[in-house]
Amino acid sequence: MSLTPRVVDHRYRPPSSWTLLCHPDDPHKTLIREDGALLYGFHAGSFDSWQFDQVFEFRAHTARAPERISQQTESPRRTIVCTTMEYPDQTLRLTTFTHTDGDMRCDVVLWEIDAHTTVLTGLHIDAYTRGEALAAPVGGPDTRLFAVACEPRPRFAAWVDDLPRAEPDPAALPKLISAPQPFIGVHATGFRPATGLVTTPVLLSAGERVRGVVLRPLIGPVPDGIGLDWALQAVKAERRYWDELQTMRLPLSVPDDGIQAMVDACARNILQAREIEDGLPVLHVGPTIYRGLWLVDGHFLLEAARYLGHDTVADDGLEVLLRRVTGSGAVVQMQDEPHTKETAIAIATLVRQTQLSGDLDRLRRQWPAVRAGFAHIQELRRQAAQLPDTHPFFDLMPEAFGDGGIGGTRSEYTTIFWTLIGLSYAVQGAGLLGEVDDQERFRHEFTGLRDAFARSAARHRVAAGGAHHLPMGPGSGRHQFQVDAQTVPPWREIQPETATWAFCHAIWPGEVFDPADPWVRDLLELLDRRDDEQGIPATTGWLPFHGVWTYSASFAAHAWLWAGRPDKTVDYLYAFVNHASPTRVWREEQSTVASGLGQVCGDMPHNWASAELIRLVRHLLVFERGEDLHLLAGVPEQWLTDGKRIHVTSTPTRYGRVTVDVQAHRRRLTVAVTVEPGVDKPAAIVLRVPPQLYRAVQVEGEATYLTDADGCVRLPYTTGETMMLDVH
Repeated sequence: MSLTPRVVDHRYRPPSSWTLLCHPDDPHKTLIREDGALLYGFHAGSFDSWQFDQVFEFRAHTARAPERISQQTESPRRTIVCTTMEYPDQTLRLTTFTHTDGDMRCDVVLWEIDAHTTVLTGLHIDAYTRGEALAAPVGGPDTRLFAVACEPRPRFAAWVDDLPRAEPDPAALPKLISAPQPFIGVHATGFRPATGLVTTPVLLSAGERVRGVVLRPLIGPVPDGIGLDWALQAVKAERRYWDELQTMRLPLSVPDDGIQAMVDACARNILQAREIEDGLPVLHVGPTIYRGLWLVDGHFLLEAARYLGHDTVADDGLEVLLRRVTGSGAVVQMQDEPHTKETAIAIATLVRQTQLSGDLDRLRRQWPAVRAGFAHIQELRRQAAQLPDTHPFFDLMPEAFGDGGIGGTRSEYTTIFWTLIGLSYAVQGAGLLGEVDDQERFRHEFTGLRDAFARSAARHRVAAGGAHHLPMGPGSGRHQFQVDAQTVPPWREIQPETATWAFCHAIWPGEVFDPADPWVRDLLELLDRRDDEQGIPATTGWLPFHGVWTYSASFAAHAWLWAGRPDKTVDYLYAFVNHASPTRVWREEQSTVASGLGQVCGDMPHNWASAELIRLVRHLLVFERGEDLHLLAGVPEQWLTDGKRIHVTSTPTRYGRVTVDVQAHRRRLTVAVTVEPGVDKPAAIVLRVPPQLYRAVQVEGEATYLTDADGCVRLPYTTGETMMLDVH
């Protein structure tokens, strides 16, 4: 029985949350914090030290603290963020969004305050602007403030309710605009070194309301007529924009409103982070520390893009990838670390995208890059063969950067795993093109590396506490960064499960190992021991002390699905979703709730997480496993109860595009399946249904098949025609 509640309630949400405000391809990546503050100009001073150049905080103008703050988007499709602050005597509501009017791009904060008793109130703003202060123009309106240098300071206010005054640069944009209320200068909260502001206070009686708007222009010029009516029209325009944007060109629907909302939001999240680089759109991982292309993240982001029907975006992503090919054949994105797995990842991406698109001609044009990448991998293997035979990675690969919890250049298995995955895909690609000689060379290299890994794993497998595990950095020390450190603080100490991300990938989608391999069984048992606290495996990444890598849950969930444990897969799905914020975005890593530590690591919103949610839900419904095409491989039982419907439209697989429609009736299912021709053919279609509910599958006009003990039945493969199934 599952210990994970199969309900979406965000119970493990991060305490600190950033949600992205922008349209796709917008270079201005505004972030809104969980309390409605706007964040601009991210900087990472170190692994543990982040800051923003500009922070604008909003609250009611009162000495009382809010009793409750909540935040959500208006809908999964809309990046219109609603923040509510409930005070003892009043409620402040912020509606925040981005908008373009002519040449102006701005962030808009619509605000309203409802009084519960008689209050003197307004909107209070603390503006933290590095190296700048905010001031009104001399002789100008008090509704527009400009940035001026802190030294010399702007002229002090001369009268009560006046603002600091300065002569702004004539070409400068206002930093803040308020309508209809003017600004008044006040001290910042706690008398901190910031510009304190409040809209002109109003005296409200119980039940009365005051409304206004604050703009943060980012590019200009600012048009005339900016005011509350303008802002109300702007929010209507934004609602139309988001509702009409095609975020999901290939519909995928499931009968759980919470999961469906996450899928819809993740499709939007991925497009929002996209930016144009040298004329091509690039699916960025996030807007701050990972603002750019990362090859392993990109592999899965491009797959998710295909699943969503964004084929042009995925095609352009391959062109961006090929820009990273070097003269040696290596594919290099990270310049400061030997991230040597990137070449194998690129090969896997080129082949997987061919399987999904069916474009063999493009793969044939790209094949010289695959051959060059393979030659580079062979050179790395030769370098490993020259290591001392006492070295942990003799005959495997040279020392490299592990990632996902293992830093520095060291002996580590993540590069081995992804090299095996890349070689496996190279074998498949050669088969698609009929390159027999290449296929044999690639298979020989793959087999040699897998055998070398098996010998290495047998040497380094560790027994501890009655269980076994394979350390991901054998012989390279216990510190996640300082390989040769003698004393390792507990918050930096590698755990048995640290950096198992690539191991999970080698299981699936790599399908490199047999389920009976002892190191595979060890890993799944290890993950099972580490998932009790919050439903997903803990301490698998860069936070090895009471931390969780949120979307690594999907890596592990896919390994469980491949191993025939859909119950664990579904448990991980719901627990993974419940680590997102109510605005449906994830932090890469965060502390466990009970620890109260407040550790954070990685970007937010993190769109590899968004891609993983889309991939995981798709694979619960349509899953490529070995030579078979599996349908409903991990569907929760509650999705198949009376009146529920599941629908997947023309989703791409290596076996062709698949459409599945499932209608649940009392004690029976009707399933319609269409498989269009692809670059490969499945040996069979395997349908799985809950065995305690359904035992017989009748193919229209053909025989009746009985399910096995796991609820699975192998059905004859037909292509192009719709197969009608009646499940009793």
